Amino acid sequence: MEVGEVDKLVSSIVKLKNDKKLRSDMGLNIRRVFEDKYTTEKATSKYVEMIKEALEEK
Repeated sequence: MEVGEVDKLVSSIVKLKNDKKLRSDMGLNIRRVFEDKYTTEKATSKYVEMIKEALEEK
């Protein structure tokens, strides 16, 4: 979808409003993505890596 394609946006919103299974499937998918990318362990690991890189630059 491109900027300004209002009709497509409205159509997509109406489709989601009317399709409970699609909403459920999308919710489950985004939950999996979130849990995969944003666990405490992964966030901590990325934070530690950023600190290491910052210390190496000095």
